[in-house]
Amino acid sequence: MAAIAKTFSAMEPMHCRLPESAADYYAIAKADLNRIESSVHTIDNALLTVDYSNPHQYKFSIALNDGTHYDQLPQQYQLEPVEPIAYVDETVGFIEDRFTVFNVCHFLFDKLARTVELSENTIDSYLLFKQHTYFDEVFSMLGFKQTKLERPDTGLITYKIKKLCVSTSSYRFRHPGFNFRPEVLSFLNDFKQKCLAIEIRQPKYKRIYVDRDTVGARNIANKELFYSLLAEFDFTPVCFEKYSLVEQARIVHNSEVMLGVHGAGLSNAMFFAYSEFKLLEILPPLCATSDYWKLANAFDIQYDAFIADDLHRARPHYPTWEHDASLNRRDISIDENAFRRFLELHT
Repeated sequence: MAAIAKTFSAMEPMHCRLPESAADYYAIAKADLNRIESSVHTIDNALLTVDYSNPHQYKFSIALNDGTHYDQLPQQYQLEPVEPIAYVDETVGFIEDRFTVFNVCHFLFDKLARTVELSENTIDSYLLFKQHTYFDEVFSMLGFKQTKLERPDTGLITYKIKKLCVSTSSYRFRHPGFNFRPEVLSFLNDFKQKCLAIEIRQPKYKRIYVDRDTVGARNIANKELFYSLLAEFDFTPVCFEKYSLVEQARIVHNSEVMLGVHGAGLSNAMFFAYSEFKLLEILPPLCATSDYWKLANAFDIQYDAFIADDLHRARPHYPTWEHDASLNRRDISIDENAFRRFLELHT
């Protein structure tokens, strides 16, 4: 048996203030701010087939108990169920999507946000294809359980799930957080308060820079110059990967300015405390998204962005520039005088 349990109507688009220093940046000027409709489907004895072959992006599809493709969801694939089938004797909330690589931004604002859509169902566990200590911390804080899945090292497997609850937002959504629908924003604010309710001792840094040294992408080529400017303006580099969830939240909560190159670590801006708090983003010139601009507007955070330079390509004409994900990980460089003026403006 399958049914539509709830429908979330489309809403008016987000209202976002343009950043002073990067209003023409293509990802901001062309941002999709719509909040589209979604619906939650419940399927008894659902067959979920997953292809784990690509470690960066798993393929998956959902079928009814008789093996027929469930065409009420806008699924991308039609994988045939395979034997032997692994049985999951629970009511499972499916919160995955096509971004199966661990990323804090996608986890908090897309995957975790789907628990809001599924909350009217009695969920035993929430399904994520991967496990991670960050998931464990978040789920423990929220009292959620992650579905335990048998999984091969690679290849196909089919799970038969007693009752599967899944939203169309797993297939057709607006990142981040469905453009922060009010119910998602309320959930994230409650989650923020749970994190900050845990008292811990943490050094206080007035201005923090989100250090990406361990990431291996979007590195700053003229690093020595860049770090000298950070020191001059009293920024403390912080590598969030070295801290627990609660420690990360407290570091940001104690700060007044958070600066970083476009990347998932900027998601921690949601833990700000002061109304004067500023989120300053360094945008790669060729490829980025509007995620953190949207985040800042949703949480009413002061925001501005500095557009960096590419080492080998001139800055494009943004009104005609189209997003090209192949340029996502390129290193960047910082113009000393321009960046100094940017920091003087905001500190």
